Amino acid sequence: MMVQQMNADAEGTELEGAIRQLTYRAKAYVDFSLCRFKEFDQSFEVAIHPTTETNSLGIEAQLYLLRLAAMRHFIFDDLEKVESLFEKSKVLAFNANISQTHLTIYAIGAMVHFLQGDYRRAYEAASSANLLFTRKNITGAFGPLESIYIMARCQLQFNRPVEAFELFGQLRVMAETWQQWPWYFFADGYFARDLSFQGKVGEALENISNARDKAALFNFPDDVHALIDVSEIYIRYRANDFNRLGELLARTPRLNFVEQIRQTYEEKMGLKPTRILVENLPERTPREKIWKYLSKAEAVIDQEQMAKRHLKSALEIGATVGAKESFLRQSNQILHLIMRIAIENPTVYLEDLSRNVAERLKNHDYSSSDLGSRLTKRELEILKHLSTDRPISAIASTLHISLNTMKSHLKNLYRKLEVDGRDTAVEVGRTQFIL
Repeated sequence: MMVQQMNADAEGTELEGAIRQLTYRAKAYVDFSLCRFKEFDQSFEVAIHPTTETNSLGIEAQLYLLRLAAMRHFIFDDLEKVESLFEKSKVLAFNANISQTHLTIYAIGAMVHFLQGDYRRAYEAASSANLLFTRKNITGAFGPLESIYIMARCQLQFNRPVEAFELFGQLRVMAETWQQWPWYFFADGYFARDLSFQGKVGEALENISNARDKAALFNFPDDVHALIDVSEIYIRYRANDFNRLGELLARTPRLNFVEQIRQTYEEKMGLKPTRILVENLPERTPREKIWKYLSKAEAVIDQEQMAKRHLKSALEIGATVGAKESFLRQSNQILHLIMRIAIENPTVYLEDLSRNVAERLKNHDYSSSDLGSRLTKRELEILKHLSTDRPISAIASTLHISLNTMKSHLKNLYRKLEVDGRDTAVEVGRTQFIL
């Protein structure tokens, strides 16, 4: 309302263009912080383009605005738009004689490198940006939140989860303190994913539910729920909950990560042949090339030599950019192939990755066997029946036990699985490969 009033008061005066730019610049920052991304796009266009020959915004203000727009598109995985904003920023900075322009260039450059999949360069640029912003005590909407996020994501990619989640924790606190909610929900979502990775599906979904409650409390727009959906997609995918997964995929923006899961979902549901999906995958950036080669390897996994050839191509790129997690989250068959390749072609990168693979396989085996061993034969039998749509009374009848006995078994089963009910019990069973 204040923006509209100020522009109405300035209408027809010499200051009309200047007031319009300045007010919409301020609105753009508010729109972004409150996750109003569609409104941000409109505010940004008004603020960045003057209606007169003279631009009312200084070079530094324009650069910060371009950086904010890059964040908006970075969040939704739009590499081409971030690259375009990066080029505009470099031209603007080159023509300016301002000492702080390099801050913005480092920050946007880190976003570009990360989306391209050049994780080493992304981490270096993000670390430099974070250090410079911190030294100058720049906080709030202008603070280095995107750089901290990129550092955390790169640490995950380097298979350094402790360092990654320390950064995610810092980011979540700073974003809430500064009320920069996109980064808060982004960071919070990774804690939910990590719980899912540990097999704590019930806790992970509770985290998602709490995030949705927080979004509703602040009356955030649907764009926030799209960010939360991305984290839930990861959880539902790991739990093999394809019914809920299909619902989420139908409404979620086409982020790179989401599209990878969509491909698996469409294959599982028989919607598209694997060969067509793989051949249509893009391959412009290291990130895209790694995913395409991995997809090709998975598509011919029963033909070992051909699968190894595709996997070697992916690993060569991974060694260049520092990618590890991209490989570690693949199927056990791919992980075993990586170990064979490392034995046949030992390099520093492959030897290190193979150690990570061995640990990941050990954790897979331990988590599934440990959980399975804690369940009695009857509890395992009941868990398998729970994965059907049959009512509890019908399952009890099939197993020739009373309803009270069935309830007693369920109580013990839920306690051992650390879940709150039938649905989450089935999710945990699927995640741990018991079902």
